[in-house]
Amino acid sequence: MSRKTLVVVTGSRDWRGQKCSEIMKRELEVFDGASTILLHGNQSGADQMANGFAHHFDWRASIPVPYLGVVLDLELGKRGGPARNQVMEYIARAMVKNEDGMLVRLLAFPMIGSRGTWDCVKRFKGWADVKIIQDMLQQERSHDV
Repeated sequence: MSRKTLVVVTGSRDWRGQKCSEIMKRELEVFDGASTILLHGNQSGADQMANGFAHHFDWRASIPVPYLGVVLDLELGKRGGPARNQVMEYIARAMVKNEDGMLVRLLAFPMIGSRGTWDCVKRFKGWADVKIIQDMLQQERSHDV
C-alpha cells in the first residue's frame, strides 16, 4: 500500500482553460488515488479544477473548506483569503497528527497577482513538501514583454 498523502492545492481563481487543465492533470495524476486526499479552499479556478481531477482519479477523499471561504470573503474582504489559508494549514496539521506517516504536499498554481497563493506557500514552507508550478506564471510574463 502506498504512503498516505494529503495534497493541498492553492492557486489562482483565474486558473482555467485547456492549458491550465493539462498542467494540473500532469501534476495530479502521479498520486495513488486510494491513499490520496485533496484539501482545497473551495474557490473557483485551481481549487475547483483540482476537485474535479480528484474525483476523476478516484482519490480517497476531497475536502473543501466548506462555506468558510464564502463567509470569510464576505466578512473580511481581501483578508478572507489568508484566513482561509490559515484554516487549511490547521486542518493539514491536524490530519498529520492523526494519520501517522502522512505526507503533506502543497501544490501551488500561481498566476500574476496571486497574493493568496503566495500566502499559502509561505504558511506551508518549512513543514510540508511544497511544489510551485510556474508554467502559467512564466507564460503570462512572456506575454507582458
